[in-house]
Amino acid sequence: MPFTNYHCHASFCDGEGEPAAFAEAAVAKGLSSLGFSSHAPLPFESPWCLGRGRDGGALGRYRKELTGIRDLYRGVLDIKIGLEVDWLPGLMGPADPAWVDFDYRIGSVHFLGAPATEGLWAMDDTAANFASGLGAVYGGDIRALVRDYYEAVEASGCIVEVNTGGMARGWMDRPYPAPWLLGRIADLGIPVTLDSDCHHPRDIAHAFPAAAALMASLGIREAMFLDGHAWSARPLFAPMGHPERRTRHDRQPMLAGAAFDHCCA
Repeated sequence: MPFTNYHCHASFCDGEGEPAAFAEAAVAKGLSSLGFSSHAPLPFESPWCLGRGRDGGALGRYRKELTGIRDLYRGVLDIKIGLEVDWLPGLMGPADPAWVDFDYRIGSVHFLGAPATEGLWAMDDTAANFASGLGAVYGGDIRALVRDYYEAVEASGCIVEVNTGGMARGWMDRPYPAPWLLGRIADLGIPVTLDSDCHHPRDIAHAFPAAAALMASLGIREAMFLDGHAWSARPLFAPMGHPERRTRHDRQPMLAGAAFDHCCA
């Protein structure tokens, strides 16, 4: 199938490179669609979100610039304008009305805890801080954390992201979620996309064929893509001489980012 990538961070937030460079790389790799998913503004200062948490006009400029890029590549590359939105209990989440006009949202969990009372546990931090928070919240049981996460994803009606970002960074030799989780996702019939959490144009389609082959070996036969404004499924590998079969899905325009796998081999 023609690959897509809906998880890309350009210079708007913590990525390296202008959006046009990402689009050119996607065209060179033969992608059919490219989605930009900068980190949505947070309600506090952060070095990696749009506007760094202190520039209220950043979101509007992001949409305006990407609209121009989409027009420039129309007919060559289908460009989607999305956001990666943190779920912060009582503060913000990917289903908030502020984000619904974007083509899609990636729901991410970078923090856990109750901000108003006990503060936030930053999950995407040092190994020591992760272990400390895991002990405080889950008694050190990583599989309980992962089970809760994916059960919530199944109930939400979201799409799970299979992500090659760890491979691109040299951290691992396979995508995440881990194979045992991908097998469980296949058993539950949870739909998936294949993305790379790309922060540099060179990683726009990193290891996609290998990741697709692994997914297929674990029982995942289809990947989701945005067909206009609706999600559709198409086979990971279409037999030679047979047209692609596309299946429409009544899914909300939201992905669940692949989390926690660095602790769940």
